[in-house]
Amino acid sequence: MPIRRSKKLANQQNGFFVNEAINPDFTTDPTAQWVLNNVTEQLVGNKQLTLSAAGEGFIVQEFYFKKGRTYTFKIGVKKGTAQDGLLRLVFPDGQQESIAFTALTEYSSVYLTVKVLQESAVLHVGFGGGISQTMFFDSVELFDVTSDLASLLANTKLEILQGTQPSSAHAAILAVDVLCVITGPLEFLAIDGGEVVKKASQDWSGEIIKTGVASWFRISEPGDDTSVYSEQMIRIDGDVGKDLDSSLRVFSTTLIQGSPDLSIRDFTYRVNYNGN
Repeated sequence: MPIRRSKKLANQQNGFFVNEAINPDFTTDPTAQWVLNNVTEQLVGNKQLTLSAAGEGFIVQEFYFKKGRTYTFKIGVKKGTAQDGLLRLVFPDGQQESIAFTALTEYSSVYLTVKVLQESAVLHVGFGGGISQTMFFDSVELFDVTSDLASLLANTKLEILQGTQPSSAHAAILAVDVLCVITGPLEFLAIDGGEVVKKASQDWSGEIIKTGVASWFRISEPGDDTSVYSEQMIRIDGDVGKDLDSSLRVFSTTLIQGSPDLSIRDFTYRVNYNGN
């Protein structure tokens, strides 16, 4: 399961909305200057792009930034006859940041988060396929997300749980599923690329209070009663496992009450996991 964040954390991370400065809206702003590359466009409720020839087609626009800040692009996409697309940001020195996506039959959001070290870049929004293939797009939005994420997560606690990770970090936790609580207060260190990591100098360990198989975790604020549904608290959920791609890695997912305390050696959280 992916990492999921609560609405409060998402809102605080989103910093300030800077869409007004870039003028990119497809549907309500007829002056938006998107350059067409191997596509034609048509307003059908939202923007329908159609490939003029086989291969890749893009709409392109230049954006300007404050160097050293972190930005998130958000765009709504919907499947047409094509479903595989790409957001790509190209900087003047040739460096690129990109994310591939698969469009769904209903509009969904795709995100690209980048720490910007140059003053401008060109955004490519597009897809590939045969001639006349189509895809639908909603407005592109740009957010400055240079918030102090390490401070937002300071003093939180970590619960290790058994069972199925819920589909939302707002969901209540069942007390019978809690295997271990690391009360912290947890400390994080901000690093480049819009990530925070566990402070190497801090010991994240806690007593195993119940025997079970750990499958997911929740990070939450002090004073947050996680047994109650809430959209008003900072929360992060994610999977627990032994694999490298697990959101929270442990030596063994089998926890036995009375064993030595569970210790977490490292943890990384990225500013944005495709909007979660």
